[in-house]
Amino acid sequence: MCYGKTFINHLAHYIVSVNLHVNKISLAGLVALAVSDLLFCFAVVPHAWVDKSKFAFESNGFELYYSAYGDAVVNSFITSSTWLTVAMATSRYLAVVHPLRARDIIGMTFAKVTIISNIYCDKCYIHR
Repeated sequence: MCYGKTFINHLAHYIVSVNLHVNKISLAGLVALAVSDLLFCFAVVPHAWVDKSKFAFESNGFELYYSAYGDAVVNSFITSSTWLTVAMATSRYLAVVHPLRARDIIGMTFAKVTIISNIYCDKCYIHR
């Protein structure tokens, strides 16, 4: 399921980037969403072989850090993907319902602020 979601996002990114009528804002949002989903897939894969029931570790290795922070990283990427989808849906809503005011609000600055604030909030989520 994880790789299917990533494949569909990358396919959508390819279709949108090939289309000549796509603006940079949509492309930035779709690229950020595809990267977030790809990182989610990379973060979930170690769940298959890391023993989370282990209490004592012999060294400070990958298993120790993944057992401590793995769930937070996975949740962070899920949250990131969700909020990026909400931001893109909100910008589409503004463009359809309020087209004259949307030009002032929606722009590359809106996309950058959304992506950067998303990354910052996810970083705060991991370190809490």
